[in-house]
Amino acid sequence: MGKHKNIYNTQRWQRARVRALACHPLCALCGRPATDVHHVKALEDGGAPFDECNLQCLCHECHARLTQAETATRHGRPACLRGCGVDGQPVDPRHEWNAGAPGGNAGTPSSALPCPQPADRAGPAHFSKFPQGVRHGA
Repeated sequence: MGKHKNIYNTQRWQRARVRALACHPLCALCGRPATDVHHVKALEDGGAPFDECNLQCLCHECHARLTQAETATRHGRPACLRGCGVDGQPVDPRHEWNAGAPGGNAGTPSSALPCPQPADRAGPAHFSKFPQGVRHGA
């Protein structure tokens, strides 16, 4: 976290976190209730701290495992992520099944939050209250 630790104490981060969790209440890796918001591209690697395209909602256990694996990799130690995401794909980007991911996504988590299209950004809110395809009362 290092020099980026200060962003977590800002109102801007708290708003981004609340919006992300409201829009994606389930862990992107295991499907349990999400409690943490993870940066897909680490801030140390130039990831955008408040960009919803760089945020992934996770349960605390999955977030701890993922962060531990990323830290190990950053320090040159082997890291292994076990299990699969809600899409059925292995969560370890180095897994052989992810090597030929469509669009060259090898090494990129397949369960990152989808980026809203420019049309979705109209108005004051960037996140809809309900996920796409879900209608209130349906």
